[in-house]
Amino acid sequence: MTEATFEQLADELENERRRRERAEAAASEDRARALRAQLNPHFLFNALTGIVATLDARAAAQRDHVLRLSELLRETLRASERSEHELCEEFALVCAYLRIEESRRPAHIAWSLRLEPGCEAAAIPSLLLLPLVENATTHGGPGTAGRLQIDIAAVRARGGLLVTLTNSCEASANDSAGTGLGLRNVRERLATHYRDDAALRVRKSDGRFEAEIEFPWSRRLASRSASA
Repeated sequence: MTEATFEQLADELENERRRRERAEAAASEDRARALRAQLNPHFLFNALTGIVATLDARAAAQRDHVLRLSELLRETLRASERSEHELCEEFALVCAYLRIEESRRPAHIAWSLRLEPGCEAAAIPSLLLLPLVENATTHGGPGTAGRLQIDIAAVRARGGLLVTLTNSCEASANDSAGTGLGLRNVRERLATHYRDDAALRVRKSDGRFEAEIEFPWSRRLASRSASA
């Protein structure tokens, strides 16, 4: 073996050692990041539980609010670990969220959910509808009955699945339909998950805002690891 060949081999071994060290460091950081992701929710749940413990019997309503929020956070985190879940699971999360909002503002919000029989097991991206519902509770306004009305329905239509969310809003409110962060997030996730096979359409008229999502019909759940 010549001296030049020996030096080349030594350089290759050194480069390989450095690559291994970098890979091990990256893997170690990934493991640490994963552990932090597991621990942080537990700290949050523990903090919420601690708040509940400080409330006396006269604070029953506040205690119930915190417990409901804690459970919603827990279920939301579980759902976020999957790229898809069944429509009935998404509706359960939406229902839990709206119940919390209703308990906070009982005289200011009313809502309804309608899930057509046979649609329960349809597969949709996890946590897709929650941004739309949050958008409605944040930006919606009182309707003719003097309170915010939110109605959500899912039906089989046009050979696929159609989910519609409507909420009351002030007719004089600035028309910014389709430009919010939550709506943009939903559009991007639909494009990532379905490419051109799904669509979000929004419109506002006569004191009503409507968001309509059209999905291809599917009961096949994708990998349970989040990818969308």
